[in-house]
Amino acid sequence: MLLQLPKNAFRRDEALAKAKEDQLALEAMPIEMANQTYEIEIVPYEKLWEIVLEILPE
Repeated sequence: MLLQLPKNAFRRDEALAKAKEDQLALEAMPIEMANQTYEIEIVPYEKLWEIVLEILPE
């Protein structure tokens, strides 16, 4: 999802549209079933994505 930002010249709406499929896949997979240790995830990726989107101009 983050890779969509520079690919779309940091334009929020375009990057969000391109990352939509990845975001849906992320939301569909319960963190407990992901192939990673979720206990060490300091800030959940979903929250980081929200923060990045808030920083970008609309």
